[in-house]
Amino acid sequence: MELEKFDSIEALTTTRFDWKCRLRLQYVVGEIRNVRANIKSTKTDSEKVLTKFDLCDERHTLAVTLFDDFGTQFEQTLRCCKDQQVFVIICAAKIGLYEGLPNLTNYSATRIYINPGHYSVRQLRERIAAMPRAKAGSPPVEEMNFPMLTVKQIQSLPPESSECKVNCKVRVTKVEENANWYYAICTKCPAEIVKENGVFNCINCKRIIPYPDKRFRVCTLCSDSTGTIAIIFLDEDVSRILEKTVFDVEVEMFEAKTEGQFPQQLKELQNEVYDITLNITADNLKKGSKVYEAFQILDKVESGGNFDPSGGKHSEMADAISVDLGDDNMNTPNTGISSTKTRPRVHIEPLPFDPKGASPAKAIKKENPEKTGFHATNLKIKVRVIRLWRGTTKKGEEFTSFNILLLDCKNSTIHAFIPAVCAYDLERQIMVGTVNIISDFIVQAYKDTDGFRSVRAANQLIFTKETKIQQVDEHGEAQEQAKFAITDGSSLWKVTFWDKFARLFVKAIWEKMETPVIIIIAGCRVQNFNNEVILTNVAGTKFYLNYDHHSVKHLRRMLKDPDFAKKVAANNISTKAELLTVQQIQSLDKEFIQQGPSNHFPHCFSLLAQKPYTIKLEINEININSKCTLYWATNICHGFKLECTEDKVEQTVTTNDTEATTSTVDLQGLSGLNCNSSAITKD
Repeated sequence: MELEKFDSIEALTTTRFDWKCRLRLQYVVGEIRNVRANIKSTKTDSEKVLTKFDLCDERHTLAVTLFDDFGTQFEQTLRCCKDQQVFVIICAAKIGLYEGLPNLTNYSATRIYINPGHYSVRQLRERIAAMPRAKAGSPPVEEMNFPMLTVKQIQSLPPESSECKVNCKVRVTKVEENANWYYAICTKCPAEIVKENGVFNCINCKRIIPYPDKRFRVCTLCSDSTGTIAIIFLDEDVSRILEKTVFDVEVEMFEAKTEGQFPQQLKELQNEVYDITLNITADNLKKGSKVYEAFQILDKVESGGNFDPSGGKHSEMADAISVDLGDDNMNTPNTGISSTKTRPRVHIEPLPFDPKGASPAKAIKKENPEKTGFHATNLKIKVRVIRLWRGTTKKGEEFTSFNILLLDCKNSTIHAFIPAVCAYDLERQIMVGTVNIISDFIVQAYKDTDGFRSVRAANQLIFTKETKIQQVDEHGEAQEQAKFAITDGSSLWKVTFWDKFARLFVKAIWEKMETPVIIIIAGCRVQNFNNEVILTNVAGTKFYLNYDHHSVKHLRRMLKDPDFAKKVAANNISTKAELLTVQQIQSLDKEFIQQGPSNHFPHCFSLLAQKPYTIKLEINEININSKCTLYWATNICHGFKLECTEDKVEQTVTTNDTEATTSTVDLQGLSGLNCNSSAITKD
């Protein structure tokens, strides 16, 4: 067989174009990024499973595709590797072109080495570490410099003005009690729903809502020294001010037997001064509406302060209801041309609902570019990762993509989605409970068709390959911890003190005092960490070592009992292992065994004795063949029910047919039982 001839690389010139060469890749080294596993390809007759990833050395990126079992085994091995940066050396790979770009694939001689101790890997690590990186810093504080206006200035805004937000300082003169103080929304979509014919029906979801969610919407009259306007307080701000939800208020009204009345908690908003950011809409500017929505309500201002934006008037204002109109000397403009004329609202006539008729076409809304999703390359957030989860298919297989929940310093939460294309790289950088600075992500608004929302927010974050995540310390410096455990002989609790409080505790514990040291911890926080209950300190936490208290004296007297002291010693988290020889181990007696609290038999179980019971037993093969007298009770009831049991057995085993009956259940080893006998015997 004649071998095919190839040209050598040294003979290549620019005068000829029909060269034919054979190339073999000896080895290539790089960092693994962007892993995509379990990709099923059906381009050919047989289905193939592909595993794709990118090989990068911070200068160039090369695509790699592994086929079938080789790729599956590589992906499983890669999952066990917990390093954030994974470097590989690929030997004897096949070079090809895929979509016009170089691509490496495997064949029988291909070998991959993960994080080997090779000098080329060390050089690549050092080169990547030495490359300049952007310094991580906290994002700048968001500044919302909205103009500060008085009520009169807000009412006199020209109609040709654009929609905007303005600040004002006003006093809540009156809380409208005749208006509804909450509204109902759908539990699936954020649409407001009303009760029709006794049920809540969501038009968007086209389903009945048995018990809708509820949100605050409080109508108020607010004033300053220049006038009065109506402001609607929305749910987020009212919940924050009251520190309660609508359901909390309803429960308190039920307990106080004031259902159907206006909540007393909302009446407390009256006569308070707030710094409010108003949302000026087209209805306020062009349609003359004097009802404004509060975009944000800051903490209340002390009533003794001067909250007049003009700054030239006295801080005390006159009540809106006590203004003397006679001071105007009847010098007011004609009502017909007055700019403050109240314009009638359009009356909307309700239409009867016909379930059989065709639904009218919805009006086409203009797409808001702010809600279609934009790439936030200039945004940077500092958040804590508080949750991470993955979705599953109907077959129970987990998706490669995953979701996280982020919390910032203002206790605001937002959902972030990490797609499969960058899930491998970002999952190694994300740890639940850590604080991270995240940049270069996409902000996307929820659609009306989105059925799942983990938080009450209008937008979500979408991470991409360009998203940068850098973990930082919560306080900018390392935190000190003092960890120990306490026990009272019956249970053991772990305790962790932090920072300055931990230093005070360590300093106090090292002083000479009576042992064992008995501690009293007051005002601590109980929290669950890694499925363990841990006590930590807060601002009001105090500790007392060997304090002169009757509980300390009582516990110290109990410790003098050898049995109790042995039980306390058995509750230690870990004990130091002694080094023994084989002969010493063989000579150990029963005193060496640590007896825990499990030897105590509860007294309530002993009360079951000397009482009549009917017990349903499960008879296994070991009871018959091995004569085991230990049976498993599957049911138990008080009293004797033998007669009912026999009737039930006869009813299930007897038949009027003379022919033998067949059964689909094969009970091996039970064919010789006499069911009519009260004793378990064999024929």
